Amino acid sequence: MTATRQVPAPSAITGTDRLELSDQARLLGILEDEVEQLPVIDMAKVESLREAIQSGKMPIDRELLAKKIQQFESFLQDIDS
Repeated sequence: MTATRQVPAPSAITGTDRLELSDQARLLGILEDEVEQLPVIDMAKVESLREAIQSGKMPIDRELLAKKIQQFESFLQDIDS
C-alpha cells in the first residue's frame, strides 16, 4: 500500500517555500498511478492454466496463437517508431 502525501497548491504556499518536481518525478507519479490501476494477477489461476496447457487438457490453436504473436510484435514496432 502506498502512502499519499498532499502537497499544497502553489497559491497556498506562502513566503519563499517552493516545491519543484523534475520531469522524472512527474513521470514517476504518472507511472505509479497507472500501476495502481492494473489488475491483480491471480498466480494460482496462472499456474492452473499453465498445467492445463502442458498436460494437454486445454487445447491450443497454434495458428491463432502465432497470428496473435505477430500482431503483438507489429504493435510493439509501431509504438517504438
